[in-house]
Amino acid sequence: MPQDRGMTSRNQFPQWLPEREVARMLRLSEDALGNWRSQDMRIGRVWPQPGRGGLIWRRFGRTVRYQLSDDLAGRAGRMEGA
Repeated sequence: MPQDRGMTSRNQFPQWLPEREVARMLRLSEDALGNWRSQDMRIGRVWPQPGRGGLIWRRFGRTVRYQLSDDLAGRAGRMEGA
């Protein structure tokens, strides 16, 4: 059965990562991710559409989390190997 984007094989629920971890994975600053989210909101991006950089993010109260997708994991893996 094909896996949905951002789903784990264990429980089939999306895995949400904290902003700091995504910034570290992509070698970006947390401020850069914040700027991308601001641009997404200005152009009217609504969840669950991917935002700038192909990232899917969502607010949970005051906390921002990014959905782990195969694309995000793949990019992070390529950057760690470089």
